[in-house]
Amino acid sequence: MTNYKTMQNGQVFDQGQRVYSPNNNPTWAAVSGKPAVVVMWAENAGFTVTSELALKSTTPLTFPTYGGSIYMQDITWVRIGGNKSLYVANAGNESIKTAGGVWAGQNVTAYSDIRLKTDIRPIFNATEMVRKMRGYTYLRKDLTDGVREYGVIAQEIQKVMPEIVKREGDSDMLGVRYHGIIPVLLEAIKELDLRLVALENK
Repeated sequence: MTNYKTMQNGQVFDQGQRVYSPNNNPTWAAVSGKPAVVVMWAENAGFTVTSELALKSTTPLTFPTYGGSIYMQDITWVRIGGNKSLYVANAGNESIKTAGGVWAGQNVTAYSDIRLKTDIRPIFNATEMVRKMRGYTYLRKDLTDGVREYGVIAQEIQKVMPEIVKREGDSDMLGVRYHGIIPVLLEAIKELDLRLVALENK
Protein backbone atom coordinates (compact mmCIF):
# COMPACT_ATOMS: atom_id res chain seq x y z
CA MET A 1 0.00 0.00 0.00
CA THR A 2 1.20 3.50 -0.72
CA ASN A 3 0.16 6.83 0.77
CA TYR A 4 -1.87 5.11 3.43
CA LYS A 5 -3.24 7.00 6.39
CA THR A 6 -4.11 5.58 9.78
CA MET A 7 -7.04 7.17 11.56
CA GLN A 8 -7.42 7.37 15.33
CA ASN A 9 -10.20 4.80 15.32
CA GLY A 10 -7.88 2.19 13.84
CA GLN A 11 -9.13 2.30 10.26
CA VAL A 12 -6.49 2.22 7.53
CA PHE A 13 -6.91 4.13 4.27
CA ASP A 14 -4.91 3.83 1.05
CA GLN A 15 -5.31 6.67 -1.44
CA GLY A 16 -8.68 7.47 0.05
CA GLN A 17 -9.89 3.87 0.17
CA ARG A 18 -10.43 2.11 3.46
CA VAL A 19 -8.61 -1.25 3.38
CA TYR A 20 -9.00 -2.14 7.02
CA SER A 21 -11.70 -1.55 9.56
CA PRO A 22 -11.99 -3.02 13.06
CA ASN A 23 -15.70 -3.58 12.56
CA ASN A 24 -15.18 -5.15 9.11
CA ASN A 25 -17.28 -2.45 7.42
CA PRO A 26 -16.81 -2.28 4.53
CA THR A 27 -15.10 -5.54 3.66
CA TRP A 28 -12.08 -5.56 1.34
CA ALA A 29 -14.25 -7.09 -1.39
CA ALA A 30 -16.50 -4.04 -1.31
CA VAL A 31 -13.67 -1.54 -1.79
CA SER A 32 -13.81 -0.04 -5.29
CA GLY A 33 -10.71 0.64 -7.38
CA LYS A 34 -8.57 -1.66 -5.25
CA PRO A 35 -5.41 -3.27 -6.71
CA ALA A 36 -5.40 -6.96 -7.56
CA VAL A 37 -2.64 -7.57 -5.02
CA VAL A 38 -1.95 -5.66 -1.82
CA VAL A 39 1.72 -5.76 -0.80
CA MET A 40 2.43 -5.13 2.87
CA TRP A 41 6.07 -4.28 3.51
CA ALA A 42 7.75 -3.55 6.80
CA GLU A 43 11.49 -3.98 6.50
CA ASN A 44 13.05 -5.51 9.62
CA ALA A 45 10.12 -4.46 11.81
CA GLY A 46 7.55 -6.90 10.42
CA PHE A 47 3.88 -7.01 11.37
CA THR A 48 2.38 -7.88 14.73
CA VAL A 49 -1.06 -9.46 14.93
CA THR A 50 -2.42 -9.48 18.48
CA SER A 51 -5.64 -11.28 17.62
CA GLU A 52 -6.65 -13.65 14.84
CA LEU A 53 -5.28 -13.33 11.32
CA ALA A 54 -7.82 -14.67 8.82
CA LEU A 55 -7.11 -15.06 5.12
CA LYS A 56 -10.27 -15.45 3.06
CA SER A 57 -9.09 -15.92 -0.49
CA THR A 58 -9.08 -18.47 -3.27
CA THR A 59 -5.43 -17.66 -3.99
CA PRO A 60 -2.53 -18.89 -1.81
CA LEU A 61 -0.48 -16.94 0.71
CA THR A 62 2.80 -16.29 -1.09
CA PHE A 63 6.27 -15.38 0.16
CA PRO A 64 7.92 -13.96 -2.98
CA THR A 65 11.51 -13.93 -1.74
CA TYR A 66 13.88 -16.88 -1.35
CA GLY A 67 14.26 -16.22 2.35
CA GLY A 68 10.52 -16.01 2.98
CA SER A 69 9.39 -18.09 5.92
CA ILE A 70 6.84 -18.36 8.70
CA TYR A 71 8.13 -18.06 12.24
CA MET A 72 5.83 -18.55 15.21
CA GLN A 73 7.17 -18.00 18.71
CA ASP A 74 5.83 -19.50 21.93
CA ILE A 75 3.23 -21.82 20.43
CA THR A 76 2.42 -25.45 21.16
CA TRP A 77 0.83 -26.60 17.91
CA VAL A 78 0.55 -25.68 14.27
CA ARG A 79 -2.85 -27.10 13.39
CA ILE A 80 -4.63 -27.95 10.16
CA GLY A 81 -8.31 -28.34 10.91
CA GLY A 82 -11.07 -30.44 9.43
CA ASN A 83 -10.21 -32.83 6.62
CA LYS A 84 -7.52 -30.56 5.16
CA SER A 85 -4.06 -31.91 4.37
CA LEU A 86 -0.56 -30.48 4.32
CA TYR A 87 0.92 -30.64 0.82
CA VAL A 88 4.49 -29.70 -0.06
CA ALA A 89 5.14 -29.48 -3.81
CA ASN A 90 8.84 -30.23 -3.76
CA ALA A 91 9.15 -33.42 -5.77
CA GLY A 92 12.54 -35.08 -5.85
CA ASN A 93 13.86 -33.40 -2.71
CA GLU A 94 13.39 -33.62 1.02
CA SER A 95 10.16 -31.71 1.59
CA ILE A 96 9.75 -31.71 5.36
CA LYS A 97 12.55 -31.50 7.90
CA THR A 98 12.36 -31.50 11.68
CA ALA A 99 14.95 -31.23 14.43
CA GLY A 100 12.89 -33.64 16.54
CA GLY A 101 11.07 -36.91 16.03
CA VAL A 102 7.92 -37.55 14.02
CA TRP A 103 4.74 -38.97 15.55
CA ALA A 104 1.90 -40.16 13.32
CA GLY A 105 -1.61 -40.98 14.55
CA GLN A 106 -1.96 -43.43 11.66
CA ASN A 107 0.35 -45.31 9.32
CA VAL A 108 3.03 -43.60 7.25
CA THR A 109 2.53 -44.68 3.63
CA ALA A 110 4.84 -44.26 0.65
CA TYR A 111 3.77 -44.66 -2.98
CA SER A 112 4.67 -48.10 -4.33
CA ASP A 113 2.27 -48.55 -7.23
CA ILE A 114 3.74 -50.47 -10.18
CA ARG A 115 2.37 -47.77 -12.50
CA LEU A 116 4.93 -45.39 -11.04
CA LYS A 117 7.87 -47.70 -11.71
CA THR A 118 9.99 -48.61 -14.70
CA ASP A 119 13.14 -50.66 -15.33
CA ILE A 120 12.04 -53.11 -12.62
CA ARG A 121 14.77 -55.64 -11.83
CA PRO A 122 15.04 -58.54 -9.36
CA ILE A 123 17.55 -58.41 -6.51
CA PHE A 124 20.37 -60.94 -6.78
CA ASN A 125 22.98 -61.96 -4.20
CA ALA A 126 20.86 -60.51 -1.41
CA THR A 127 22.46 -62.79 1.18
CA GLU A 128 25.90 -61.47 0.26
CA MET A 129 24.63 -57.91 0.57
CA VAL A 130 23.26 -58.63 4.05
CA ARG A 131 26.61 -60.11 5.09
CA LYS A 132 28.23 -56.77 4.35
CA MET A 133 25.75 -54.81 6.46
CA ARG A 134 26.01 -54.59 10.22
CA GLY A 135 23.53 -53.44 12.83
CA TYR A 136 24.54 -51.49 15.93
CA THR A 137 23.25 -49.99 19.13
CA TYR A 138 24.52 -46.50 19.89
CA LEU A 139 23.99 -43.16 21.61
CA ARG A 140 23.47 -40.00 19.58
CA LYS A 141 26.08 -37.28 20.12
CA ASP A 142 23.57 -34.56 19.26
CA LEU A 143 20.94 -35.76 21.76
CA THR A 144 21.03 -35.65 25.54
CA ASP A 145 18.17 -38.01 26.36
CA GLY A 146 20.53 -40.96 26.90
CA VAL A 147 18.30 -43.30 24.88
CA ARG A 148 20.18 -46.12 23.17
CA GLU A 149 19.10 -46.48 19.56
CA TYR A 150 19.34 -49.27 16.99
CA GLY A 151 20.45 -48.69 13.44
CA VAL A 152 23.18 -48.86 10.83
CA ILE A 153 26.14 -46.68 9.84
CA ALA A 154 25.49 -44.66 6.69
CA GLN A 155 29.10 -44.86 5.50
CA GLU A 156 28.99 -48.67 5.68
CA ILE A 157 25.64 -48.91 3.90
CA GLN A 158 26.97 -46.57 1.22
CA LYS A 159 29.50 -49.23 0.21
CA VAL A 160 26.74 -51.81 -0.29
CA MET A 161 23.67 -49.82 -1.34
CA PRO A 162 24.77 -46.29 -2.27
CA GLU A 163 21.34 -45.51 -3.74
CA ILE A 164 19.68 -45.40 -0.30
CA VAL A 165 22.26 -43.09 1.31
CA LYS A 166 21.46 -39.39 0.99
CA ARG A 167 23.16 -36.15 1.96
CA GLU A 168 21.33 -33.48 3.91
CA GLY A 169 21.11 -30.47 1.60
CA ASP A 170 24.51 -28.89 1.02
CA SER A 171 26.09 -30.44 4.11
CA ASP A 172 28.15 -33.63 4.29
CA MET A 173 25.81 -35.24 6.84
CA LEU A 174 24.57 -38.63 5.61
CA GLY A 175 21.21 -40.29 6.14
CA VAL A 176 19.83 -43.72 5.26
CA ARG A 177 16.46 -44.52 3.69
CA TYR A 178 15.90 -47.52 5.95
CA HIS A 179 12.91 -48.81 3.99
CA GLY A 180 15.29 -49.58 1.12
CA ILE A 181 16.89 -52.32 3.21
CA ILE A 182 13.62 -54.26 3.57
CA PRO A 183 13.49 -55.69 -0.01
CA VAL A 184 17.06 -56.93 0.36
CA LEU A 185 16.17 -58.68 3.62
CA LEU A 186 13.14 -60.29 1.95
CA GLU A 187 15.22 -61.69 -0.89
CA ALA A 188 17.97 -62.80 1.50
CA ILE A 189 15.43 -64.81 3.51
CA LYS A 190 14.16 -66.44 0.33
CA GLU A 191 17.71 -67.34 -0.73
CA LEU A 192 18.38 -68.89 2.68
CA ASP A 193 15.08 -70.76 2.49
CA LEU A 194 16.05 -72.28 -0.86
CA ARG A 195 19.35 -73.44 0.63
CA LEU A 196 17.54 -74.93 3.62
CA VAL A 197 15.10 -76.80 1.39
CA ALA A 198 18.01 -78.11 -0.70
CA LEU A 199 19.74 -79.42 2.44
CA GLU A 200 16.55 -81.06 3.70
CA ASN A 201 16.08 -82.86 0.37
CA LYS A 202 19.52 -84.43 0.44
